[in-house]
Amino acid sequence: MRFIVCLFLCCLSGTMLAQEEKLRLLGLDLLSPSLSYAPRYTLHYKQTAGKRFLWGIGMGYGNTPSSFNFAEKGGFIHPDYRSWSVLPEFNYILAKNKQNLFYIGLTGSYINHQDQFNQDYFRKASDHKQYAFEQADYRRIKTTLSMHLASVLFVGKNWGFSPYIGWGVKNRNVKFSHIQGMRPVTREDSHNWIPSATYYLRHEGSSTGVQLELRLAVFVKL
Repeated sequence: MRFIVCLFLCCLSGTMLAQEEKLRLLGLDLLSPSLSYAPRYTLHYKQTAGKRFLWGIGMGYGNTPSSFNFAEKGGFIHPDYRSWSVLPEFNYILAKNKQNLFYIGLTGSYINHQDQFNQDYFRKASDHKQYAFEQADYRRIKTTLSMHLASVLFVGKNWGFSPYIGWGVKNRNVKFSHIQGMRPVTREDSHNWIPSATYYLRHEGSSTGVQLELRLAVFVKL
């Protein structure tokens, strides 16, 4: 009986020690709500697992009332804009000390973007031609899988910054529905619609390409 009690106490103390050694971080992405044409506020939670592994999950949400970035000033953010995202990640720690943590890993993401466009245009998936419309509902589903290099840089005792650079593959599926007043784009229209940073959002259908990503988050230690 004494042996069992001692074993239980050892396991309990070992568990408490393991919990004390875990590093838990909560971060806010500084770029996704500002430097984006689909702005979202994204929170990231990260936790170490043993000495070499770090797992995490990110959750993002954005809508018209919360938008404040340059895209809104340019008239891109519409009254019915909303989007949400989920970003799981798994990392291997390359080096760490009291002030810094460097790691490499894999990140997946799922983004659901819904909107309503007025007096706009799109490229139809069936014939790859451009059409203008008076109003249309919009949906974009984007999934990615990428590798990344990142770090955790403590500025204070319990807070700091986390820069991140990633590269991989992405798939985008865009659909326009409930289209009103659709007509082929004329030569006169084409002079008014110069290709821009948001041109890819008007391409209906599925497409796959290279994913490049840059993030900067501020975090606190939990």
